[in-house]
Amino acid sequence: MKLLDFQIEFINSIKHQESDASITHTCNLEIYRNTYQATLLKSLTRTYPLIHKLLGDAYFQQIGLTYIQAEPSRSPNLNEYGAFFKLYLKADAVHIAHPYLAEVAHFEWLCAALPMDLTAADLTWQNEYVKHSLSHILPGKTALLECQYNLLEIIDLCEGAIPAIDLTQSVPLNLLIIVREEKLRLIPLKKPEFKFLSLCQSHTLHDALKIIRVDYQEFSLTTLSPYLF
Repeated sequence: MKLLDFQIEFINSIKHQESDASITHTCNLEIYRNTYQATLLKSLTRTYPLIHKLLGDAYFQQIGLTYIQAEPSRSPNLNEYGAFFKLYLKADAVHIAHPYLAEVAHFEWLCAALPMDLTAADLTWQNEYVKHSLSHILPGKTALLECQYNLLEIIDLCEGAIPAIDLTQSVPLNLLIIVREEKLRLIPLKKPEFKFLSLCQSHTLHDALKIIRVDYQEFSLTTLSPYLF
């Protein structure tokens, strides 16, 4: 159910309530407020599973509720809620001790824009070889992300695949995000490959190759084979 549909249904139930009902309108509005907040909090949890895991349920709920109060929903579509969560985390005191959180939130919001349901368990990292032409890889469900922290290790930590590590250490990482066969795959790229794919978003393949070879004379499409599929 969309948030707007829920709001309309709840308001109508209040308007048509019997006059001798035990719950007052004030109580109904309080119930509505709590349900509204719970609905948005659930939406944030679904959009930001890694942040939820990193902060823990109690603190995520605390910061989520303060975010909801500061940034109420302005769209009937719950999938559009939470766009400013990254900025809110960056302004929160927790960011001083955990500066990587805003970047993780940016990554999760970027993934949320891709047409799929995302959970931490869906995040897989695979290196495979090119099976299709480049034109079949770039359009559609793809995104590029330049990171200052190693998101792959952060994901592994959230999934329990590695022991506790120092996440505050800056480890630059360039990622290609691809959704294929309803799976989200993260491929780390070297700087030339990342720059080339970035160019392909606004240039023809011919022009992108011409530009990239100004700085990387030996660059060829075959260098992409260890990273794409």
